[in-house]
Amino acid sequence: MMRGTTVLWKYAIGILFGAISAQAQAADFFVRPGGSGNGASWSTAAGSPGSAPSGSTVYVAGGSYGNWNLSGKSNLIVRRATASSHGSDTGWVSSYDSQVVLTGGGDCINITSGSGNIIIDGVVKNGIWAYRCGYHSIRSTVPNMTFRNLELGAEGTNRNGEDGIQGGG
Repeated sequence: MMRGTTVLWKYAIGILFGAISAQAQAADFFVRPGGSGNGASWSTAAGSPGSAPSGSTVYVAGGSYGNWNLSGKSNLIVRRATASSHGSDTGWVSSYDSQVVLTGGGDCINITSGSGNIIIDGVVKNGIWAYRCGYHSIRSTVPNMTFRNLELGAEGTNRNGEDGIQGGG
């Protein structure tokens, strides 16, 4: 009986440390147009949410971007940055509080691998606008996706006659 209890405690402690380790890896990640840094702050922002590690909360500054490839990611939150949330952060510039615009060939947002659990939130009405996409505004084949405050369409969206959102299963 004692041996079984010891194994159970080792298992429970392993789960606890695994959860703490996963939570410790989750971090804020910052993205702005033209960024080329490591994403640790607005001053060192990366250029695409696809650079963020799984488990991150990604804050995206307003401006124009090409396609976002989020394939292989899981447990990711992508949010449009606002002055009310980031206005006092080091490196913040007031122009970052504007609409995020995605354009380009192919799929504007591509999430075709990974375990899912991804949230993309424009935060305010039409906070993220995907248009002039070569194929789909959003293409996802992973489970548990949430999209909020996104505008899809207009001005030549889906030029090849494809769907605005394509899902797979």
